[in-house]
Amino acid sequence: MPTSTPPPRRTTIYDIARIAGVSHTTVSRYLRFDGQGVRDATKEAISAAIDELGYRPNLAARAMRTRRTGRLAILLPAGQAAGAVRMLVGATEKAHAHGYQIEGVTLDGSAETLAVRMLELAESGMFEGVLSLTPLLADPSRVTPSI
Repeated sequence: MPTSTPPPRRTTIYDIARIAGVSHTTVSRYLRFDGQGVRDATKEAISAAIDELGYRPNLAARAMRTRRTGRLAILLPAGQAAGAVRMLVGATEKAHAHGYQIEGVTLDGSAETLAVRMLELAESGMFEGVLSLTPLLADPSRVTPSI
């Protein structure tokens, strides 16, 4: 009978602290404030531990703490996304310059369906902003989703 191995556990700030020989609060301060307020030797130890362990921040945890996701959605009409490439490139460059990531979302359906989906995305908390390159109703807030 084959046994499956559980996925590897994600590296945490506690792991980094253990390897660097510091407290988890010091690691947290290092990560939150780009090393400001942390001694140079401690910065080097934390940085080495991060590299050794391959640490990647947990974006969901960060978003819960800061209420910021760093994500913007661009709504594209289904089947016509290729025509918006120049706008997407420009929007992506500007977003990245300000610390945001872009996610393209293609939508199709009636104007009411598009408006409902746009409102769902805007209110989901997954994105800090939504740019629509697809036509929507003039006042999508008047749309009531059908359940």
